Amino acid sequence: MTELTITSIPNTIDYNRAELAAAVQAIAERYSGVVAADKATAKHDRAEVNKLLKQIDEARKAAKKRYEEPYKAFEAELKTIIEPLQVAAAQIDEQVKAYEAEERAARLDAIKAAWATRSWNVPFERIFSEEWLKASVSEKRAVELMFSAAAMAENDRHAIIALGGDYLETLLACYNNGMSLADVLAYKNTLETKAPPTPADSPLNTYTVTPLGVQVEAKKQTYSMMLTCSEATFGSVCKYLDSMGVFYAVRED
Repeated sequence: MTELTITSIPNTIDYNRAELAAAVQAIAERYSGVVAADKATAKHDRAEVNKLLKQIDEARKAAKKRYEEPYKAFEAELKTIIEPLQVAAAQIDEQVKAYEAEERAARLDAIKAAWATRSWNVPFERIFSEEWLKASVSEKRAVELMFSAAAMAENDRHAIIALGGDYLETLLACYNNGMSLADVLAYKNTLETKAPPTPADSPLNTYTVTPLGVQVEAKKQTYSMMLTCSEATFGSVCKYLDSMGVFYAVRED
């Protein structure tokens, strides 16, 4: 493959460096710590120093322009030359991404096929991880990770069931929807320490856990609740409230 080869670039800019440095040093020493005898002398000295500074700066700008112009021409020309290559690179990138998408889809099908060989109480979405679809993870390893995650989730679910209580179905629904075991336990404590039930003529909302989510029925009420928890736990609680169709407002203290 032909590569870009640059044949001529000056390594240094030659100028009267030693002579200029000596002159500047001499002038600087001449005026260092000197107090002019009168206003006219001071203004003359300032003009002389500023004149030299201006001349040096103008020479610097001229050198910059001299070397920038051929570079800009080179850059514009090179941009035109490589444009077809950039178009080809974009087309190849699209092809590679399409192949990668096909590989990810095939990997997902293989993982789901392995999932279907066993009976699970947790939904596939509860334990799925995008990491399993990466090219750096073999299909065999991905299936192993899936089985491991599913087994851990089943163990967590058994632990929740062992708790028993009136809120068991609610807690299982929370876990299946993505809440961690620790957050489920914290939420259980929140439910058990909530305010006492309202009178019989104003019942609490009821709900039904279905494959499509939690369906809320019965008369709607407005309640006030104060939570003290971590940001992660609060996010899980909000997620659960969303799944139940609860309208709520948040005030951070």
